[in-house]
Amino acid sequence: MGLFVREKLGRFTLDELLDRLLKSYSVYYDVTPEEGGGDGMPAARCEFRLRQEKTPFPMSRTYLYAYDSFEYAYVFKVRELDADTVDRGVALALEEGLSKISPSKEHRCSYVTAIFLCERATEEARTRLKRKRMHKDFNFSLHGWMDLQTALVEADGMRIETNAAGRMNRKNLKAIYSQPKAG
Repeated sequence: MGLFVREKLGRFTLDELLDRLLKSYSVYYDVTPEEGGGDGMPAARCEFRLRQEKTPFPMSRTYLYAYDSFEYAYVFKVRELDADTVDRGVALALEEGLSKISPSKEHRCSYVTAIFLCERATEEARTRLKRKRMHKDFNFSLHGWMDLQTALVEADGMRIETNAAGRMNRKNLKAIYSQPKAG
């Protein structure tokens, strides 16, 4: 018989949630905090770029292959998350994220991510967030693809939820917020 112990996480404020997320993301992402983020506008924009190349010989100028991967994450901070805010936030993230994608033979994939940090979320907002999805192939996937990821971090009870494409984000967010509070 196994023993399962669940650690009780401390309650975070919205600013602490945002600070922890941006501190963690700043290691790999280009993070741009936005002043006055709220009222449907992102509190921060984060961009991740990865280029992988393979050459036949060291110091060679020819490539066997090269491809690029991108993620455009938009972080929204609201007190009470409702379904309309989810719709507006995801629409803004898709509009800005899709405009940054330039498919080419070296483009592998792009992810557009909308992360909502809130104190409370309505049940309708949770349901709508989980059902948001979009997958787009560029030139029959020869020029890569794009997926929409959504995530919700609720301060009351430290609830973390994502859509199906955002499963890895759930794992990452749990790791970010499972560390004990400093001080």
